[in-house]
Amino acid sequence: MKRMNTLKYLFLALFCFCNISTSISAQNESKVNIIFDTDMGPDYDDVGALAMLHALADKGEANILATVSSNMYKNAVSCIDVINHYFGRPDIPVGGPDKGINVVDGRFVNKLYWGEILPALYPHRIKNTDNYPDAVELYREILSKQPDGSVTIVTVGFFTNLAALLETQGDRYSELTGKELVRKKVKHLISMAGSFPEGREFNVYRDSTSSVKVFNDWPTPIILSGFQIGVDIRTGLRLVANENITGSPVKDAYSLCIPTDKKGRSSWDQTAVLVAVKGIEKYFDIKYGTMQVLPSGNNTWQDKLDGLHGQLIPKMPKEELTQLIEDLMMHQPVKNGKRFSVVPTIDISGRKEKHTIIAAGTETIYQGHPTTVLMEDGKTIFCVWSYNHGGVAGPIAKSTDGGLTWEQIITPADWGNMKNCPSIYRMIDKNEKERLMVYSAQPDIAQTYSEDGGVTWFPIKSMNIPCVMAFTSMVRLKNGDYLAMYNRRPQGQTGPPQNEVCQSISRDGGLTWETPRLILTNSENNIPCEPFVFYSPDKEQLACLIRDNKRDGHSLVIFSDDEGKTWSEPIETPWGLTGDRHIAQYAPDGRLVVVFRDMAPLSPTRGHFIVWVGHYSDLVYQTPGQYRVKLLHSYAGSDCGYPGLEILPDGTFVATTYIKYEAGEKKHSVVSLRFRLDKMDCYITESH
Repeated sequence: MKRMNTLKYLFLALFCFCNISTSISAQNESKVNIIFDTDMGPDYDDVGALAMLHALADKGEANILATVSSNMYKNAVSCIDVINHYFGRPDIPVGGPDKGINVVDGRFVNKLYWGEILPALYPHRIKNTDNYPDAVELYREILSKQPDGSVTIVTVGFFTNLAALLETQGDRYSELTGKELVRKKVKHLISMAGSFPEGREFNVYRDSTSSVKVFNDWPTPIILSGFQIGVDIRTGLRLVANENITGSPVKDAYSLCIPTDKKGRSSWDQTAVLVAVKGIEKYFDIKYGTMQVLPSGNNTWQDKLDGLHGQLIPKMPKEELTQLIEDLMMHQPVKNGKRFSVVPTIDISGRKEKHTIIAAGTETIYQGHPTTVLMEDGKTIFCVWSYNHGGVAGPIAKSTDGGLTWEQIITPADWGNMKNCPSIYRMIDKNEKERLMVYSAQPDIAQTYSEDGGVTWFPIKSMNIPCVMAFTSMVRLKNGDYLAMYNRRPQGQTGPPQNEVCQSISRDGGLTWETPRLILTNSENNIPCEPFVFYSPDKEQLACLIRDNKRDGHSLVIFSDDEGKTWSEPIETPWGLTGDRHIAQYAPDGRLVVVFRDMAPLSPTRGHFIVWVGHYSDLVYQTPGQYRVKLLHSYAGSDCGYPGLEILPDGTFVATTYIKYEAGEKKHSVVSLRFRLDKMDCYITESH
């Protein structure tokens, strides 16, 4: 009887593996349902593996059910989400471990780390480890909904999630235990794990307790792509060198790391994905046995014809495998018939014949932080600024020819009591009385105004509104009131600088202001400041662009459908709008034009004065926009940008900013330039 049971078990095991070999070999004939489990963070081959999986999904060979992290690194899930978004699958469920280990690639700790860069550069939903669903719960939910024996799990990281899954009991998704659910729903477990015939492999030993659990208790066969399989399959060099690929998180991750791996990176994880989707037979041989994991994390292998584990053996020449894998890694998504790319950027900062120096810096004088206003005649522009960084208000400059030439006007003596980034507005009260209003941060939003077109000015007075930046923007509402936005420090703040965005309403053309109302406060993810508020083209909605002083993501935008009474939760702007002190105008053709200091991660114009061109809908739908143009070069890094932007009746834009205009000892100057979109469009066409 004992011998009969042994023979029966051997027959069943052989039958099972025969079926596995056959079914895996034939998987390219139909879509394979995949759950991808990765330790995204310690190595970047995970990025290549997930890119491969999306490429195979685009080819109709794989259906990605979920993507989960086994690593508690704060950006692991965000990086997964970035890649899913890039490949046009933002709705793929993403999860992470409830507990476990946090691992990053130590080789890049003191360098630009791809795990930090990708979430800062590309769209994604999940901010950090506090925002993701629990991976084990996601496993149970997904598995419970799939046909029996239909799911392939690919794990290229730690066994943390799978061990926890095995220990679960019945829940709202299924009455089955985790082990029963796996036995019923999982067709294959394909894993990049192990060193053969014995050794100590990273994915196994970093969470050895979970590894022991899985290799002892997993109820279905396991196919193993061991360390030796992928180590000599070196990919990434062709990807990085491919100039046709732009705006790719996959290429960016490899570009940041390849200088450390000059021969390309080993493709351990990619081999597991390849086998999971396309099968074994064409690429590898397989032998059966048992992999045992010791509590230390070391593993051993024993050949056994009836073993429940399969070990891949090299078959296809590594040169062919390398090309095949890298071809899949270079796959670019197609969205709405167009290749996805980060918005193109051109550089016209060298066209100095287009520049006008309004106030030149010297070795001792720093000209900083201007704003401008265009008068009703469509040609007179006023510009105000301050001396030194956040210093006293300086003179006024006036142009009567649309910014071609400027004349400085000496301001009253009491302007010396007004400090930090003055802003100037043309305001009309409900009696149609026009005033030039100037506000500055100190003392507690200082105010002065002129009723005769800037010839004379009323004395400086404080509005008693504490702030960091005085009214950085304002808009005239439909009822004639003015809504102004600014930022301040939270009351009673301790620790590092924080910010709150507030708004106030004036019902008399800017002379007095109501008690400010808090709109957006400092959070774990964002430090909001320098808001710019404006209407949608149809004036049915207000939008407010906001600088994020935390510098680990994009800038922010909020919306109001009720004239500023309530505001939406903030969302990220497109990458190309990431920066400081946005000022916007609409072009005659309806396009949105925004000037600002560029602070987008990995931007070729980071720290310089640029213009972004797109549409209002790009803010709403977080789409890239059309293009960006570097207008001026800063010789002082990111100390530039606080701008003015006016549009003349003929469609000419006049942009004004402060900038260290040339190398050497001279400090910052206030500089103005003119440009037209039709000319910019031509530059873009010629360069692309």
